[in-house]
Amino acid sequence: MPTIFLTCFHSLLVRNVLVPVLPQLTSRGIRAVLVVPDYKLEYFRKTFGGPSVIVEGVTPNLPTRSFLGLFFKRLNANMVRSQTVTIQQRYKREVEGKFLYYYGFFLPLRLLGALGFFVKLVHYFDYRLSPSGFIGPLLECYRPDAVVLADVQNENDVAIAQCSRRRGIRTIGMVRSWDNLTQYGSRFIPDHLLVSSEVIKSEAMRFLGMKPADITVIGIPHYDRYLTEPLEGREEFFSKYGLNPRKKTIFFAPVGDIYVFRNALDRAILEALSEMDVNVVVRFPPNDTVKCLDGYKPRANVWFDRPGQDFGCRGVQVKELTADDDKRLMAAIGASDVVIAGASTILVDGFLLGRPAILLAADSLEGLDYLRSTRRYLDYDHIKSLVKSGAARVVCNLEEMSQAVAKYLADPGLDREARKNFVVSYCGGKLDGKSSRRTADAMLYFLDIAS
Repeated sequence: MPTIFLTCFHSLLVRNVLVPVLPQLTSRGIRAVLVVPDYKLEYFRKTFGGPSVIVEGVTPNLPTRSFLGLFFKRLNANMVRSQTVTIQQRYKREVEGKFLYYYGFFLPLRLLGALGFFVKLVHYFDYRLSPSGFIGPLLECYRPDAVVLADVQNENDVAIAQCSRRRGIRTIGMVRSWDNLTQYGSRFIPDHLLVSSEVIKSEAMRFLGMKPADITVIGIPHYDRYLTEPLEGREEFFSKYGLNPRKKTIFFAPVGDIYVFRNALDRAILEALSEMDVNVVVRFPPNDTVKCLDGYKPRANVWFDRPGQDFGCRGVQVKELTADDDKRLMAAIGASDVVIAGASTILVDGFLLGRPAILLAADSLEGLDYLRSTRRYLDYDHIKSLVKSGAARVVCNLEEMSQAVAKYLADPGLDREARKNFVVSYCGGKLDGKSSRRTADAMLYFLDIAS
């Protein structure tokens, strides 16, 4: 039986890759060995284990517990010559006060990152010197035909890939999200790369130096269910969560503490929405905190959804999104009339289901400057394209938000063509519900495994 290793260290990969793609592989006689964090071993075995799926746990993040592993991770990320990285480095300098770090490390790396030979030299020494031996025993045990890196930027995936290449095992990488290449680049160039769209393909050519023939556009596998499964009825959804089916509904995804300096924004947004004559569905970010809403008692017209499989005291950033979480998200957006979120793919989820969306860049609550406000995200490479498309209304204060909500509730058709066009671009034109199969086909073909 042909065997592949499939990595799963990021919490979105269960939803993005395993649920839609794994059945496509096992149904064609492939044995998959899932490599996961050791503390999630039982969860993965219970959820995915079977005759064709073996789950093995390893201690995560071992590579960056060493000096060299952490050094090469930071070195690579700060060589990326993107607007996103430029803004992040300015934040470190001006907000966190890391002037020496900026002028002694960030700035020289940005200059050297323009030199192709220097980037290749860094990758060479990274490959030769970074620790990766923790995966050796598993590779020796199962002797896989190929290794699939479900999140090619992840430090654990990088270490597994480096060790695999030393043993002559072919690798295929996947880009987890639309902001990854402009934010992190990649420390490892796989034999083949799967991407969601032509935009990401062009970024892989620009930032990773990959050839077009080594990249395949497959669309977005977890969107297959959005395109093929019927939405839960509005009446059923409202009845299940105690909301009024006769009222319009706002879907609100809090921005989260990671993205907001001294976050009071999310509470202010929620309080403004809850005073409107609408239902408010609040979906908390699964991998972030929203401390300003701790202990908040929602009104009768507000429902809180806190997705993610928890793993005890390890914090929210290690939660796993389940198939039920994704199904509930799809139902909630489908039952809503307007989606409100920060710089998040939630906006695109709304577009895909035909819902108008509002992008929060609200920063006037405390008079924050550019780098401390959410305005800076509008200049990140991936968000700039969204703003330029006109698919979402950008609001910078509560008054603008209320006006945008009123306009969309009165006329949901506003910006409809822009939304459709953005979704086509974001999904690489692959809106046929077959991205999961395309992904499996590409894995098997480019890794020379007979299907």
